[in-house]
Amino acid sequence: MRKEKGNARQIAGIVFSKDRAMQLDAVLQSLRLRCGDFEGVDMKVLYITSDIAHEEQYVQLMKMHPSVQFIREHDFKQQLLSNIAHYPFVFFMVDDCMFVKPFLLEEVVSAMDAHPDVLVFSFRLGRNTIYCYSMHTPQRLPIFQELDSGFVKFHWASGEYEFGYPLEVSSSIYRTKDLFALLAELPFHNPNMLESQLAHQAWKYAGSLGFALSNNVSLAFCNPLNMVQHLFNNRAGANADYSINELSRLFQQGYRIDVDHYFDFVTVACHQEVELCFTKRQP
Repeated sequence: MRKEKGNARQIAGIVFSKDRAMQLDAVLQSLRLRCGDFEGVDMKVLYITSDIAHEEQYVQLMKMHPSVQFIREHDFKQQLLSNIAHYPFVFFMVDDCMFVKPFLLEEVVSAMDAHPDVLVFSFRLGRNTIYCYSMHTPQRLPIFQELDSGFVKFHWASGEYEFGYPLEVSSSIYRTKDLFALLAELPFHNPNMLESQLAHQAWKYAGSLGFALSNNVSLAFCNPLNMVQHLFNNRAGANADYSINELSRLFQQGYRIDVDHYFDFVTVACHQEVELCFTKRQP
């Protein structure tokens, strides 16, 4: 089992990605900027592309992010299991996520160690997330317990909407031992199916692991501007300027999402459609 000075090296960071080089770059750039111990995490991107043009853009990202391991998907479930098996913690992310506030993963791990009744640390939840985007409805905040770390603890097992949805893959950390056996049993072959299967099993954790942690204000959010799959009818934006093909075209021209523009951004929801601000790389 991998361990280095501090707690951060205990974490496998897994980003799920398909045909979104532009948005994936924003995940990695913002995580590197906001996470004070980024270099201590084993970052991996489990990705798939639909054509050679998208594949070539991921090759560009490999050169831009040499410390990140890019793993081309061929057996999603087995690749996921093998890449998290030897780590005490797993940090799931998706490629339309963006990190907006500074944090230390070592502090996250320490907080989870101090609270054995916690299932998850959610980067997307906070006192600010008063609206559920996927359900088009306001959501009631749970009762928060303030921790010395600045984090908050709440009872997800009695939470409403996203506060009662502990098993998700957009920006959350789990103890690998809490999920691994379940993951090995469940049938899934893509990130959406993975989350769907996990969500249906959350009740199994409600007794002994019925609590969750988050920051007081969200550390991250998802910007659901487009879709790369059609098996699940997930809500997403319909602005043609942010289509997969248009963002791919802009990426090829050297444009990147300006992640500095979103520093300290406070959302009202875990998923929120936000206008993109671009910067152009120098040749």
